[in-house]
Amino acid sequence: MLFLHLLLAILAITPLTDARIRRWKCGSTSPTKGFLDGTHYIIAMEKSDAASRLHTREEEPYLPRISFPVVFHILDNPYDIILTEMMLAEQFDILKTTFAAYNIDFYLQSHYYYEQSDWAAGQDYLEMGRQIRVGGYDTLNIYILEIASNKKGPDEEALGISSFPEWSEHIDFQADEFWEDGVQLTLNALVGNPFIDQGPEDEGKTLVHEFGHWLGLMHTFHHGCHPDFEHGGDMVLDTPPQYKKLGSRWPNPDTCHPPGTVQQCSADLGFPPNLVDNYMDYIPDACALSFTKGQTVRMK
Repeated sequence: MLFLHLLLAILAITPLTDARIRRWKCGSTSPTKGFLDGTHYIIAMEKSDAASRLHTREEEPYLPRISFPVVFHILDNPYDIILTEMMLAEQFDILKTTFAAYNIDFYLQSHYYYEQSDWAAGQDYLEMGRQIRVGGYDTLNIYILEIASNKKGPDEEALGISSFPEWSEHIDFQADEFWEDGVQLTLNALVGNPFIDQGPEDEGKTLVHEFGHWLGLMHTFHHGCHPDFEHGGDMVLDTPPQYKKLGSRWPNPDTCHPPGTVQQCSADLGFPPNLVDNYMDYIPDACALSFTKGQTVRMK
């Protein structure tokens, strides 16, 4: 029976492997005006704090350790439950270990299984959130599904999608933004999936990338080569702007680059080389190794 079950699982997901060349890392939609307004406000605070510390010669500000509960929602899981729980445990450990270095902790609150093929296919994401989302804005809800969904609908290419935090005078727990808050991770990006050829996205770091979005980070290439770092790239002052994805959008070569070897924004205009190991770029998992200090402050 176990062999038959595993055989059926392999047959059930064969179409996913055929779509390999169409995958790309992240389908998160463009940040809203509310998010960008909040980002500009935070940048002003960051610059004011940096100027104050420069004047008083104080050390870097102390950033307290913060902790988030994590809830996994597994939609129409085509695998054996025990096998999936093993993969979830490994995926959670990668998330926890990665962010521990930045004084950000997680604890696994719970996980749930649902037989909802329409939700698993990226349909009616808002209604799904209304029915199964858990906790407040401080709870990281992670949805494991076959196809991710953004404002435009199901995105068969994206490995993951995250909401962005919203800037608002008050929190509306009945707003669509609240029910859509969370991270989606497709089966293609779930670490340790033995049935899918994951290629360079096989170390579980898509979830790290998406959690960066959930805490307010944009792609390092989002705003291009603006000479003021406040307006270029990801709008973080110590992250060099770049004008496009550094790495792996299928079927581009999936390779890591030595530091200082990629220069997308003009050196003649004073731009430094690209970062080549940043979690918020599109690069193979093996290359993604760090956040900058500025990105860490922004997440906090």
